[in-house]
Amino acid sequence: MRNLLTLVVCGCALLTGCSMRMFLRVDSQVVDTQLRFLLGGGGNSFVFLHHGGAFISDPKLAMHAKNMRAELRESLHVDIERMLLTHSHADHTAGLPLYEDLGAVIVHPRTRARLEAEGMKAPWVNVEHRIQLTLGGETIHILFAGRGHTDGDLVALFEKRRLLVAGDLISENFEPEAVLSVGGSLLELRATLQSLLSLEFDTVLPGHGNPFPRKHVEEIIAYLTAMESEVRRLKAAGVPVQDMVHQVHLEAFPEWDPIPTIASREKNIEQLFHEIEALEKPTGVH
Repeated sequence: MRNLLTLVVCGCALLTGCSMRMFLRVDSQVVDTQLRFLLGGGGNSFVFLHHGGAFISDPKLAMHAKNMRAELRESLHVDIERMLLTHSHADHTAGLPLYEDLGAVIVHPRTRARLEAEGMKAPWVNVEHRIQLTLGGETIHILFAGRGHTDGDLVALFEKRRLLVAGDLISENFEPEAVLSVGGSLLELRATLQSLLSLEFDTVLPGHGNPFPRKHVEEIIAYLTAMESEVRRLKAAGVPVQDMVHQVHLEAFPEWDPIPTIASREKNIEQLFHEIEALEKPTGVH
């Protein structure tokens, strides 16, 4: 299954330029002497250097996972002591087996369960709610804010840098994505993003795409709020879901790039309809 997912995402990457940047190229951005971003090659990653060691996130996909590991070992000459996995998808986690000497792999318990079911082993540190690290003069909060992309998404807040590492809860200029098969929910994604606004950050490192300002999170919340309102309005009027995708009015919002075969505005309208319908069913009705 994991190899199949790798083939699917790489195949999708060949379809559009945006997806190609997401999966087939890595851009390194040095933020300061301690922090750098490795964008693309699967999910975005951070590398935070501290006292001869490093704390990293989401070790990428396929050859990019190997390239990232080689760069950390040969160019930066640091030991990788800790790793954050924002969620379980292969484009963020496939490189985990390349790191044999880790002291801790920080995950949500549901992410851990999925990875263990695929045969992965690591010195897991479960975060069900929130933990705090102090590394190299920086305080880093790692927390679970609620269901969204999956039911086990973790985020990291770099307090001094006012930076939020959001994983696939947020992507730059891509349609929001909630994956039902791993517990994701579009209905709950909006509330989860709203709760993140209680954190003090100015910049977001998304799961895919370039870093962007806090304002974009507010724009995504407004978009999801408007979409849900429109779906509920049309559903109450008896409009069938197959017609609804052509009648939802979201002209005030840009049409963000679809993720080929995975997420689009039309797919999200349909998914919201079915999530709302499931909630409205009387208890015990299947």
